[in-house]
Amino acid sequence: MRPTSGGASVFGADCHDAGLRVRSQIGYLPGELGFHGDMTGAATLDLLGKLTGRPIDTVWRQKVLDSLELAASDLGRQIRDYSTGMKRKLGIVQALQSDAPLLILDEPTEGLDPLMQDAFYDLLANVRRRGRTVFMSSHVLPGSRAHLRIASAC
Repeated sequence: MRPTSGGASVFGADCHDAGLRVRSQIGYLPGELGFHGDMTGAATLDLLGKLTGRPIDTVWRQKVLDSLELAASDLGRQIRDYSTGMKRKLGIVQALQSDAPLLILDEPTEGLDPLMQDAFYDLLANVRRRGRTVFMSSHVLPGSRAHLRIASAC
């Protein structure tokens, strides 16, 4: 969409004039995931990784997968067979896999059990230590230890 007035920039790049460059700097997790049910998790990550415009560090991606306990056997299954929590974990991986400098995460813990929520917050603290900027929306603000570690890392 073309703006009728005003403008926006990310890391100094105009969102309209340099849209592809701007989008390559962002890892995005939408609130409503729209994965193709007939694709496998691995195929989805590979496809979305190619669309980022950034190289995917497979070591980093594997660290994220391990943190969220998504095994190779899970990634080989079709997404239509995933639970809500598994889809959310796959969404988190796709948002983080390019190690983009800016992350925009909408309701990232929705559908995750409490242990996975803690694993996510630990992962988010790691991302912050790596110098990444994180914008996160949530209607749930837990009082967990992991959440407090994130706040102190910001």
